[in-house]
Amino acid sequence: MKNFRMTAQQGFSLIELMIVVAIVGVLSAVAIPQYQNYVLRAKWSVNLSQIEPLKLAISECLLENGMSSSACDSNTELQLTLPQPKYVDANGISLSSTSSSLTVAMVGNTEAGACKIEMSVDTSSGDAIWTGKTVANGTATACSKQQTGLST
Repeated sequence: MKNFRMTAQQGFSLIELMIVVAIVGVLSAVAIPQYQNYVLRAKWSVNLSQIEPLKLAISECLLENGMSSSACDSNTELQLTLPQPKYVDANGISLSSTSSSLTVAMVGNTEAGACKIEMSVDTSSGDAIWTGKTVANGTATACSKQQTGLST
């Protein structure tokens, strides 16, 4: 009669280790781009919150001037200096107007992905209604909603 001894396994096999490495690789491939988008979106959230005083000044100016967007399209008319959000290029904020809307454009710095967004206030209905969108920045394509939080 033969004696068979059960021996305890001394570690992981090469196949088991390769499976774990493959799983970690797949998870990293999905998680890293999502994390980068999350970081960019957080930076744009900071930028958007830091222009709230400008949006308020524009809304007040529009109310005082009968919703005339051309009366509120410069910092002298608004009686304030344009803010400099943390993740926006130097002189990266501009104001422009049409007959029924006023637009605040911001170009992000390299930390914010050099994205460009436009916040527009529509005055055609008699109310100041703000909307935001991501637009193309020169020859670069527009950033995605996952990066800025605003649609294109």
